[in-house]
This record gives sequence, C-alpha cells and structure tokens, in this order.
Amino acid sequence: YRLTRFGHNAPSPVEQIIGAAILLPRCDFERVHGMDEQFFIYFEEVDLCKRLRTDGREVWFWPEAQVQHLAGRSCEVDSTRAKMIYVLRESRRKYFAKHFGKRGDLAIECVNRAEALEKLVVLSVLWVLRRRRKDREKIDGFWAVVTGNASRL
Repeated sequence: YRLTRFGHNAPSPVEQIIGAAILLPRCDFERVHGMDEQFFIYFEEVDLCKRLRTDGREVWFWPEAQVQHLAGRSCEVDSTRAKMIYVLRESRRKYFAKHFGKRGDLAIECVNRAEALEKLVVLSVLWVLRRRRKDREKIDGFWAVVTGNASRL
C-alpha cells in the first residue's frame, strides 16, 4: 500500500485514494448514496471509490493537493489499539463480502486469520523480550482476529 512504484509527480487515475484526502462534488457523493454506514472506520473510502468507479466516475490522484494525514493517531491510544486491530480486519471482511460475495468473504477471512496468527507469534516474542504494553495490547487485538471473538476488547 505504500505505492513505491507509483509516479507521484503527475495527476493520474487510481482505483482509490485515502479517505483523509477525498474531495468530490456533493452530487456525485449523493448519487452513490454516500458512505456506507456498515463501515465504522476503515475501508469506507475504498468502498466509496469502488462505487464511484462502478457508477462511471473517475478517481484521481492529484499531487498538487497537500494533506497532512496523521495516520493511526486516533487509533494508537492505549484504550483502543486492540479494538482497532480487530475493526480493521472486520471492515476488510465486510468490504470483500459486499463486493465479492461469499467467496470473497471466506478468502479474506482466511487471510485475516493467517495474518493475525503470524503477527500474534511475532508480538508474543517481542512481549517476552521487551514487556511493552503496546505489544501486549496488539497481542489482544490479533488474538481477537484469530479467534473471531472481540468480546474481551
């Protein structure tokens, strides 16, 4: 997602842009029925851009536009870190289910759990070595993804 091979010097059409930097006419926003409220946070802009493109609109990257996005700041506080790890994966699953049906839902659920298991192992080792609260909170979030149970978050 870091787009290391993307030409950032010239305007160009893209599949999606980050939600912190969306600017579009209100009529286009309303035409595709705005943001889908099933996405609390994460993937709402991916969904919006997909629906805009499906409706025949174009999504553009515009390098002259400058936005400072403090990525993760709202979700990197102690009280929400674990929950947001789970919410990100759940939003990704909802997006794939919405646009790619049951197969998409199942495929991304497998990816979510495999990715979470991998991160759970790494963070557990870090927890043993460093004993950082941040690592412990992330372990809780990834455990919720692996088990499919966020009730403790």
